[in-house]
Amino acid sequence: TTSTTAGAVLNRLEDEKREAVVERIIAGEPVPPAVVEVVMASFREKVEEMAPEAQAASEEKRARDLASMIATLDRSAQERVLSQIHERDPELAEVVERLMFGFDDLVKVAPRSMQELLRNAEVSHIAMALKGASEEIRQHFLSNMSERIRQRVEEEREMTGRVPMSQVEEAREEIMKLAPRLVTYGV
Repeated sequence: TTSTTAGAVLNRLEDEKREAVVERIIAGEPVPPAVVEVVMASFREKVEEMAPEAQAASEEKRARDLASMIATLDRSAQERVLSQIHERDPELAEVVERLMFGFDDLVKVAPRSMQELLRNAEVSHIAMALKGASEEIRQHFLSNMSERIRQRVEEEREMTGRVPMSQVEEAREEIMKLAPRLVTYGV
């Protein structure tokens, strides 16, 4: 996709040039020709095709495009770019982070970080959020809880029965609000 290609190219740019491109995207400005010449010819064509769209793009589209591109960067570059966006536009940075890191990505969170997240979440939200979740996510959540909390979550899940997906999504959003900005993956 265009965002994947753009992200790969962003990853290869020097820090200053990457920051200039991100600044232009944040502002909704087209990428300057001097920067475009640094990248592959096919990427140049895509950027030129997108330039009029980028100017008229909604905040949501820019956030989706940024999230897709940033997701292809290595972790340290992601942190630098997100920090840059945070300084310039904290609301946009929150949207980008939410788009980059969804509920299903919680399986990548290290046990210690996951335990901290779950300690701060309401049992009712956890129980609701796990409805319809994959077995992998469910096990990741349950394996990072105390036995007492695990039992309360299971009881709550059984008591609530079937619920609309909108309620499940709301509970997942509440949990994601608790996820720290820079989550430790793996380990």
